[in-house]
Amino acid sequence: KLSMRFVSNPANTLESATFSEATVVSNFDRNGQGIIAVEVDGQVQQILATLTSGDLAKGSRVRAGQLVRVEEVDPARHRCIVSVL
Repeated sequence: KLSMRFVSNPANTLESATFSEATVVSNFDRNGQGIIAVEVDGQVQQILATLTSGDLAKGSRVRAGQLVRVEEVDPARHRCIVSVL
């Protein structure tokens, strides 16, 4: 029992941000790409985000400070796909 008191919870990875909300840091460009900030395991990480093809086709504008939803994460490239809330 004594040793179990020193066991910590496993760390969350970037994939744990899937289906969570993130804050847009920079306005998205015409290609639907921009930087978002997402909290992972108590730390804020800034990553490249791309709009879903549906939101891009609608012509959705994404501005700094806006909230988006993380739909898919590519941890190897440190990127994600987001949708407009």
